[in-house]
Amino acid sequence: MIIAALKDYVCLSFFKGSLLSDPAHVLVAPSPNVQAARLFKLTDATQVVDQEELIRQYLKEAIHIEQTGKTVAINNQSATIPDELTQEFLYNPEFQEAFYRLTPGRQRGYLLHFAQAKQAKTRLSRINKWKPMIMLGQGMHDAYHMKKK
Repeated sequence: MIIAALKDYVCLSFFKGSLLSDPAHVLVAPSPNVQAARLFKLTDATQVVDQEELIRQYLKEAIHIEQTGKTVAINNQSATIPDELTQEFLYNPEFQEAFYRLTPGRQRGYLLHFAQAKQAKTRLSRINKWKPMIMLGQGMHDAYHMKKK
């Protein structure tokens, strides 16, 4: 779990929050594409005091989940393949092979990024931009980490 202080709220971010029972229905996913993490948002200090016991319950359950070794089943097939990527695979079989050699999580990251674009030309430009990284067997975040070195 991480405590984060943001502009509009403070939150307890549970790494395996989707496994928590959430009887009070206070946990929310940070974004629609997040499968495991859940946030417990607090907007003012009085909420911390008022919900202290509930917070303790969630923390105890999170610790228990970690101690028992439970894992979140990640669905890497939830992202759709854009038509532009399918076309690129037809023109370049080596690119398709390189894409499917990536880990499922890296594949999903690329698919989500490509599919978020509303226009076909934007999807195609994103595919072309990331093609060298895919051919190297690297994910989108690998490029960031390489720049930091």
